[in-house]
Formats: sequence, structure tokens, C-alpha cells
Amino acid sequence: DVIRFTMRNKDLLADNFVPTAVVTLESAPVEANDNHAIFDQERAALVDRLGATGLHTRQTNLCGDDAEVVDYDAPRMGPIPPRKVRTLMVAATFGGSTFVTTVTVQSTDPDNPVYAHDTETVLTGFQMLPPAGG
Repeated sequence: DVIRFTMRNKDLLADNFVPTAVVTLESAPVEANDNHAIFDQERAALVDRLGATGLHTRQTNLCGDDAEVVDYDAPRMGPIPPRKVRTLMVAATFGGSTFVTTVTVQSTDPDNPVYAHDTETVLTGFQMLPPAGG
């Protein structure tokens, strides 16, 4: 239920993996009143659930909201090969509720110029808007 959108580019297949972009949206826990604590929890989940390693984090801002960009290595998962991943995390409050959205892009060939350009376009063009009527 948290995945809201996915896309891929079959033309950039490398090592039997098609690069993808995945957008998620979820409500932040009520007790999470600090966006940086929310990001800490998101990063911990990457390590604990995915087995991410080599995390490099950069704080940023998106549409006036706190955000982080996290680069990391994802391990092999069954037939899915190890890959480089970049995740944009944004925390925003609408109508008294805080939401966290992530945009995750991943590839086994992150230096491919088309992939690098498309990744930059997706991440810099992403917007987190309030719900309709909000």
C-alpha cells in the first residue's frame, strides 16, 4: 500500500537488472515529531530490512520541506544483483498529519550517462503536494 508509483527503463538493462524509480508515501508515526528522527528511522530501516551498506546522507530541502538524499549499496536479493541506490526522503505536514515520501532510483550501472541524467531529472523534478482540498 505504500508504493504509489514505479517506472523503469528497459533500454538501460545491465547485469540482468532494469533500472527503476519507486515512489512511496506513508504516514509518520504520531510520536515522530522531529523530521530528522523520521529520517533516522527511514535510514535504519534501509540497513535493517534491506541490508543497505555504505550510506552517505546529504540534508536538503524540497518545496520548503525537510529532505535528505541517501546514497547506498543494496545487496543481492535472490536474482536481483547488487546495485547502487539513491533515495530522496521528504517529510511534510498537511492538516496536522506528517507524511514521509521516498523516491528511490537504482541501477547496476549508475555511471551510465542516460541513467545519471534521468535520475537527476526525476529527483529534482519531484514535488510533494498536499492532498486534494488540503
